[in-house]
Amino acid sequence: MPRTSNTSASTSSPPNYALNTLGGLPWSDLGGSDGPLDMSDAMTYLDTVKLEFLDKPEVYCQFLDTMREFRVLRIDCAGVIERLGTLFYGKPALLEGFNMFLPRGYRIDISTDPRNPYPIMVTTPQGIKMQNVTPPESYRG
Repeated sequence: MPRTSNTSASTSSPPNYALNTLGGLPWSDLGGSDGPLDMSDAMTYLDTVKLEFLDKPEVYCQFLDTMREFRVLRIDCAGVIERLGTLFYGKPALLEGFNMFLPRGYRIDISTDPRNPYPIMVTTPQGIKMQNVTPPESYRG
């Protein structure tokens, strides 16, 4: 995802926690088939999420909280994907972009068929799981 020119979003830094591991795994073990990540990948993704939710900063904060919980092993990959499926409701590019942060053997695919009751397909080393997603309370009018 390309970095945008909105300097106000990219100059403020995320909360101070180590980004050299995710879910206890070093960056070199993440990235699936696209190869290892570097910090610029992480920062670009954080900027993209922040810009996408400028009108809902609580979503960005919940995303950061989810990442913190994953980093310290309070939740697993499946838990992260489930939460992000809700947080990023209606934003399939953000979910698919998260693939670069998943350990090898994990993948998120999004169905574009509006009739599909399980729009998120998660591939794990244990198999495939379909996930139904509902919009978060803050999305409902």
